[in-house]
Amino acid sequence: MTSKTTTRGEPAGPSMTYSAIQQPAAMSDAGNVLMNWREWKTLFDCYIIAAGKEKASSREKCALFLHVIGKAGREIFEELDLDDKAKTDYDELVLRFTMHCDPARNVNFERHLFFEIYQGAENLILTQMIRGIKGSYMRERLLAISKLELDDAVSWCRAEEGP
Repeated sequence: MTSKTTTRGEPAGPSMTYSAIQQPAAMSDAGNVLMNWREWKTLFDCYIIAAGKEKASSREKCALFLHVIGKAGREIFEELDLDDKAKTDYDELVLRFTMHCDPARNVNFERHLFFEIYQGAENLILTQMIRGIKGSYMRERLLAISKLELDDAVSWCRAEEGP
C-alpha cells in the first residue's frame, strides 16, 4: 500500500500543514467600530487555529494579534494604557479591546430611541400614562383594550376619578 502525497511531495491528509494560510486583513477603522472588531476578531480566531498557533504562548499571541490587526488596531492599543504585564496577556488584551470597542450602553438613550422608532409620540404618552396608574384595577382595564387610544384612556381615567 502506497501513501498519498501532494504535488509538492508532502503527505496528504489530516496531518498536512498549511504553509500558505492568509492572515486576515487589518481591522477597518471606517464605520461601526463594534462590528469591525467583532468581524476581525472572528477571522483572527479562525486564523490562530488554522495557523496552528492556538497553543502558542500568550506573549506570542499578543505579538501576532498586534501585527495582524493593523494600524487602526495598534492606535486603539496605544489608547488602552496597559501595563507591561497586560501587554503580553492575550486574554487581557482581547478583553480590553472588547471593552474599548463595545462600551457600556446608555440605557436611557436606547429606551428613548426605542420609543421614538417603534411608537409615535401619542403611543408613548399612552404607555407612560398606563405605567403611572397606581391602581392595578384601572391599569388592567386599560391594558385589556386592544386598540386603546389616548383620548379614550384619559376619559376612562377621569370617569374613574369621579367628579
